Amino acid sequence: MTDISIIELPGRVCIRGATLALALAIPLFAGLILFGGGLQGETAQYAGGCNPVSAGKCLWEALVCVGMGLLMLALYRRYVDEQGPLARWLSDDALGAYLIHPPILLHPVAWGAAAKAMLLTAVAATGRFAASALVLRKSPLRAIVQSL
Repeated sequence: MTDISIIELPGRVCIRGATLALALAIPLFAGLILFGGGLQGETAQYAGGCNPVSAGKCLWEALVCVGMGLLMLALYRRYVDEQGPLARWLSDDALGAYLIHPPILLHPVAWGAAAKAMLLTAVAATGRFAASALVLRKSPLRAIVQSL
């Protein structure tokens, strides 16, 4: 058996895999809505547990995640194959931002949902990357993160 990294997958394989995964996800989603009780307002099974609707939802989520991941890999590799100074800085601190983001909390703001989402995204991303840069550049963790 050969060991292949996702980075070595050709673009056409990524596109075919994404197409297959997303093509399977569409009828699965429709089936979950039609036959899972969603049209009748019975949404309890969608929340989890050991039932066919929850299992189908998990499969749907996996198909969408894999399909979108492969599609983004192919498209970014083809059209966004450069890295400027800002992108390089963000890339260097991405793992640290991922590790640090859980403790960063924002207090609720009395705005609409869309405005809150935009604020949360902007503040959380800026804060995570700033905290990551500060913590990782000034600590021995930098060597560990760079070795990953």
